[in-house]
Amino acid sequence: MIAKTAERRRDGRQKYSYRDLVSYIAGGGDDEKTIYTNHRNLTPISDSTEEIIKEMEACGGENPRAKNKIHHGILSWREGEVPTKEQVEEAVSIYLLEMGLENCQCYYGLHKNTDNLHLHICVNKIDPATHKSIQPAQGFDYKANERISRRIELAQGWEVLDRGEHYEVIDGEIFEKDTKKAVPNLSTKAADYENLTSAKSAERIAQERCASILFNVADWQSLHKELADVGCRFEKKGSGAVLFVGDVAVKLSKVSQRLSLKKMEKRLGAFEEPKEKLEVKAVEAEPLKKSSNSEEYLKARKEYYNDKLTAREELKRRFNVEYAEMKARHSEERKELFMTRLSWKGQGVLLNALRSELAWKQLQERKEWHERKSIRLKLLNESFHKTFPSYTDWLIQRGKKKEADFWRYRESLSGILTGDEEIFVDINKIRTAATYKTEIIEWGRNEKGNIRRGFVYRENLADTVSFVDTGRRIDVVAWQSNKTLRDALELAQQKWGGATVNGSKEYVKRCVDIAARYGIKINNPELQEEIQKRRDELAHDKPYDQIEKKSEMERSERMNKIEQGFAAYNEATQADRYRITAFYTGSDGKPRAYVFDKDKSSSAPSPGYTYEELRKEVWKIEKEDRRGKNIYVTPISKTTHHILIDDLTKDSLKRMIDAGYRPSVIVESSRGNFQALINVPKLHERYDKEISNLLMKKLNKEFGDKNIQGAVHPHRVAGTHNHKPSRRLQDGTQPEVKLVYAAKEKTICRKAQTDAEEILRELQKMERERQARLMRMGTIKRESGKNITAYEAYMAHARDIMNYRSGAKSNLSVVDSMVAVRMYVTGWSVSDIERAIAAGARELRSEADQFKHNWPDYAKRTAHYPETMRGSREVASNRNKERAWLRVEGRTNERGIER
Repeated sequence: MIAKTAERRRDGRQKYSYRDLVSYIAGGGDDEKTIYTNHRNLTPISDSTEEIIKEMEACGGENPRAKNKIHHGILSWREGEVPTKEQVEEAVSIYLLEMGLENCQCYYGLHKNTDNLHLHICVNKIDPATHKSIQPAQGFDYKANERISRRIELAQGWEVLDRGEHYEVIDGEIFEKDTKKAVPNLSTKAADYENLTSAKSAERIAQERCASILFNVADWQSLHKELADVGCRFEKKGSGAVLFVGDVAVKLSKVSQRLSLKKMEKRLGAFEEPKEKLEVKAVEAEPLKKSSNSEEYLKARKEYYNDKLTAREELKRRFNVEYAEMKARHSEERKELFMTRLSWKGQGVLLNALRSELAWKQLQERKEWHERKSIRLKLLNESFHKTFPSYTDWLIQRGKKKEADFWRYRESLSGILTGDEEIFVDINKIRTAATYKTEIIEWGRNEKGNIRRGFVYRENLADTVSFVDTGRRIDVVAWQSNKTLRDALELAQQKWGGATVNGSKEYVKRCVDIAARYGIKINNPELQEEIQKRRDELAHDKPYDQIEKKSEMERSERMNKIEQGFAAYNEATQADRYRITAFYTGSDGKPRAYVFDKDKSSSAPSPGYTYEELRKEVWKIEKEDRRGKNIYVTPISKTTHHILIDDLTKDSLKRMIDAGYRPSVIVESSRGNFQALINVPKLHERYDKEISNLLMKKLNKEFGDKNIQGAVHPHRVAGTHNHKPSRRLQDGTQPEVKLVYAAKEKTICRKAQTDAEEILRELQKMERERQARLMRMGTIKRESGKNITAYEAYMAHARDIMNYRSGAKSNLSVVDSMVAVRMYVTGWSVSDIERAIAAGARELRSEADQFKHNWPDYAKRTAHYPETMRGSREVASNRNKERAWLRVEGRTNERGIER
């Protein structure tokens, strides 16, 4: 299973329209491509895609300022794995929950037009309730995609792929690779409960309280006793077992995938019921995040449901009394009727008539009583509402909209610091004031009508905002930078003597680390224990801050280290030019990149620096590295391929060298992770690109990153740092990229050159076979003996497809690609196909579509479709249809055509 986010535009703007993506998912005119479609959080008049598109567009129009309103996710199963409709729905639920988009409008469809069944998911990121734009997975969708893949594989029993960068599966449970912590596995129902009530779900309580007991207990009786002490009990159910937290049942697999009754019986022996009656401790609602608001809410919620239960029990008791009294009265009425005469002998008809009349009267009385009962139940429900309001609604009802927004968007907010009063302090009171420039902003009026002003702080020479001070609140926009976050916390300490922290888990975690490291006060009561714990850890660590407070001497040393590394690197590669690229995460959580020498006003690719020019730019590389950006270099040469083997371990690096490959440069990008560069001469101008791509894929598949694509691949600059959050060391610093080995002079790898020569021979052989096939064709004639043109063949195939394929006329681009495949199979050259499409494609279109395409470019792209990866598969699978397609062109299998 592979989960990924579709490619985005670099400028952050919309890549798809709602219509384009929904139509594509629905099939786009190809009825055989789409197996199954469905939607969520949409209420179209019908299931037509037009209604779905209109509803999504209407919701998206409520937020005209959002640049990118559509999230396009893709789930791909392995070849041979065929999910059911139920499994597709389960996969979508897991995907939306991990991305934090479960409340958004969604349309999805399962496609079969490749070797792997894959699911396209179109999500409208504009929240239907608030019309705010939701950031998928708080901007860390690359990690969320990996979690989604592992969760679906475990939930549905698919083969688990063991190649993730951030997570690994051990005994059926997902762990973070760096911290070795288990990733909580909450069901959708439990997550919804926590979101609505701000309280821990039964699943989370079971994970926190029972996991250690279940794994470490010595026998069954001790298990029952220890679980009772924490308010839980263990019961056998069918062939398995469940855990009860209070009265809520929780599957053992939700506590840990390594737990089951069978595994526990293997360790503790046959299951035993408790030998004595145990008093199970009551489980009280526990706030997910400790705060006075949450505790007050949970108390009010408990009182509400207790009062509601008491009122319902009282009303039920009253109903029972009334019904018993009515029943007794009806019995007495029937007795009195019978006692009205001494004898009913000979009067049976009259007795039955009177009884029927009484029964009808009593039936009407019972109906009226049941109607009054329903009314009283309805009034009771109305007086208590149907459910207690959610935590967000409860806060809004009490005028605490700010706190409600903090809770609702707690996983996607910028970092926020709040204080008790609206004051401003001089920025010069913090230690790095000189690195900021200040701008005044106006953001509304106060209760007295006076204009409210605030301050925007930007680092000098930087385009992005660092943080914004509005008096009572500081919004930390660039909180991913430790320096910026520390400065904002120090400013808050100057203003209020300490601040209350609100934001995502990652943001709060960073605030705790900085508060513990530099003695800054944070007011959140629920964080005090974590801060003290972090202080204790730091007391045993060597205090070293990698980025902040660098002296000029230290910066000079770093620049020298980078320059020396480049000198050795240049000696080993001898490239003509070097392209330098900076990768970083923007303030919106999205990945960003820019090339140092790129001319923004030109669409031409970056030429790169010569080595002498690059030496003058070392100061810029050091500065961007210090600001937390990842710096990469791409060598460019006219006569040499520089092949990168990425993600090498010590073992795979040794295997590569033992196999005879001689790298010119080896870089340690993080602890135990290496990148190697191999120099290979360019052999043939026509095939250079194919040779480099195939050689790079071959070497990486055998020794390095199996997913790498393209030969021109950037790699890390020695002397800079690896700023990936997952690579952070225990002391809070980022690992330095080290130059492990550099050849004294330009070294050509003879083993790789031999591989390249073999690849060239194979490519030349394939081309010779193709040319020979075309040469053998001779003159193409009809059955009647007259010559047939490529245009006539094109029109014959197009008419044949449109006559026998339903819906073909609605998507003529698909028809053209199918014709290109047919003509390629029947022996036409790519240039012939191109001329045929250029001449005939316009004739098939209506007048309105005559100017829809740039026809020469369209014909060229379509004619080369049979040589693409997907088109070549179609050609290979349809070779057996050659005779039938020759007949469509009016040809028989004449002697001049051979295969």
